[in-house]
Amino acid sequence: MDQQKLLELLDQSQKWPGPYTFKFVVLLQQKNTLLDLFPHAQLKGERPSKTGKYVSLTIEQSFEGPMQVVESYQKASQIPGIISL
Repeated sequence: MDQQKLLELLDQSQKWPGPYTFKFVVLLQQKNTLLDLFPHAQLKGERPSKTGKYVSLTIEQSFEGPMQVVESYQKASQIPGIISL
C-alpha cells in the first residue's frame, strides 16, 4: 500500500490525536529493538510462538496524526524479518 493511501485510511478511521495499536511478529532476539522504537508505548500483549523463536507483540501509543504512525511503520520495517499485521 502506498504512503498516501495509508495516510488517508488512517485519517478516516482514527480520531487524532489519539492512540493507535500496532501488531508485529519479530524474532525473539529483535523484541527489544522493536520496543526501543516505541519509548512511550504500552505493551498490550505478548505471545511467544510454539517454538519460542518468534514473539507477537501488540503495542499501543498515542500520536498527534497519521504521519507519525506511517513513520513508525517505516522505522519498524528496518528490523530484519519483522512482520507487521
